[in-house]
Amino acid sequence: MPDTLKNTSTLHKEQENNRAETKTYKMSNNSTNKDISKHLAHIARSKSSIEKYRLPKKLEQNFNYFFEAIILKSIPSFVIVGLTGLFIFSLFIIGFNQSTDITLWLIGLPLIGLCIALNALNLLPQLKPYCQISIMSTGFFSVFISHLLIFFIDESQLLFSLHFMIITTTVVYMSSLSRLNYAILAVLPSILLAVLIALVNDVFSQWAEFLFVSCTINAIGIFFCWTNEIKLRTAFLQQQLVKNEKNQLQKMSIKLKSLARTDELTKIANRRHFMEELNKEWGKHQRNTLPISILYMDIDYFKNYNDHHGHNKGDECLTAIADIIKNSAKRPGDLASRFGGEEFVIMLADTNKQGAIIVAQNILDQITHANIPHNASPIATHVTASIGVHTFIPHPKTTPKTVIKNADHCLYNAKNTGRNRWSDVQSKNYKST
Repeated sequence: MPDTLKNTSTLHKEQENNRAETKTYKMSNNSTNKDISKHLAHIARSKSSIEKYRLPKKLEQNFNYFFEAIILKSIPSFVIVGLTGLFIFSLFIIGFNQSTDITLWLIGLPLIGLCIALNALNLLPQLKPYCQISIMSTGFFSVFISHLLIFFIDESQLLFSLHFMIITTTVVYMSSLSRLNYAILAVLPSILLAVLIALVNDVFSQWAEFLFVSCTINAIGIFFCWTNEIKLRTAFLQQQLVKNEKNQLQKMSIKLKSLARTDELTKIANRRHFMEELNKEWGKHQRNTLPISILYMDIDYFKNYNDHHGHNKGDECLTAIADIIKNSAKRPGDLASRFGGEEFVIMLADTNKQGAIIVAQNILDQITHANIPHNASPIATHVTASIGVHTFIPHPKTTPKTVIKNADHCLYNAKNTGRNRWSDVQSKNYKST
């Protein structure tokens, strides 16, 4: 047996399994996309902020990726603005506190600067997955230090301390921590910890000013985070909706293209698809001087079959025959097609005449084994077929249409010599079938 026909049965089984897995995946994927698009459309048009805040698990996970991308983009500008602002404030503190002890300022400000600078490390590929935790941690320590300074610095510097607390807390809320849950986890525990330390050490007396400023700035910060996250979620949902609709349009386009190249009844390639693939294989085989074999098949006395058994049975017969020839063209480059009516054409890539004859005989044997009743056939009690076998090596002086015609010549000879057989000889008395 030629190399081109080795391990055919194994290959057939593998391809059938792959087709079944692909079909299952596509059904599941289409269902998911449809459900997500419907859900996205409902939420994106909803006026309820709470509804936009609560997303299904899969969408919430995608939103986390979306948010991480925003964080990573904002880190460079956040670090530069934060360090610049801190440097200016440091100069301001040093310039206006020449008569008082500024030791704690000189300790606290660099620590906050270090927290801000550490955010730049999140740009490293190894740390990108942990950027939200890292930024939340640095935000926690920044707010904690800024609040702790208030309790331990001389009360004559309370105004500077409150200003610094306001600036630090605002920056944390308005930075990459503008996501509500991260901001609250970073800011509120740090404030409570600083207050607890102050109460334990009994080092502060201006609680009214502190509580007023702290509650006001945190209320504003939480409101900002809430509105900003809702905007981000709305933008994310709209982006996902457009993306899903685009994917569905692409899938629909692929499906329509597939339908345009598939025979509606038999679900195998149609004439247009066959000619496209033959043209592709033509150039490849011409460059490598490899043979292509064409099997041109016609069901014997099919008009009689339709007249006697009816067109519904005729359609069932065509479908059954299509399944048989489809299973004979499984290798890459092979293609089974319905050319029209009861005519089928098979392309066998890189297959010589001996290999093509084996395939043709195998198809005839399988059709006989199928034993489809044909009570109007003068040559058998079951459906039979005739096949023309033509093998060639593509050449610039020949065309795909020419080799199809040559295969049709061989088919005509098979019919002329009794039908229910193959022929690789072109009939001299050829008339187009």
